Amino acid sequence: MPFLETNESDTGDERRPCFVCRRVDEAGAIGQSLKAATRLFQIAYIEKVLTEKKGNMTEAAQRLGVHRTNLYRKLKQLGINVPADGDCTSDSQ
Repeated sequence: MPFLETNESDTGDERRPCFVCRRVDEAGAIGQSLKAATRLFQIAYIEKVLTEKKGNMTEAAQRLGVHRTNLYRKLKQLGINVPADGDCTSDSQ
């Protein structure tokens, strides 16, 4: 599964939730509507990609598989602020 990562220090085939899954869980998505959970997932995932790409919108858009202008639109829609250092925060946190 793409949203799970193997915990190398564990024995057996144990897996743990990835960063994005943990962020969605910490944000309280469990027990919410699918629409609300999807929004929280999008925020966590886009913030992670933008942080990995150090705020480079072109590279982040390519990684996300969207056009750069659509990424800007999505950031505004989700309330995600991207400072020059690429460390993202959303207004909903």
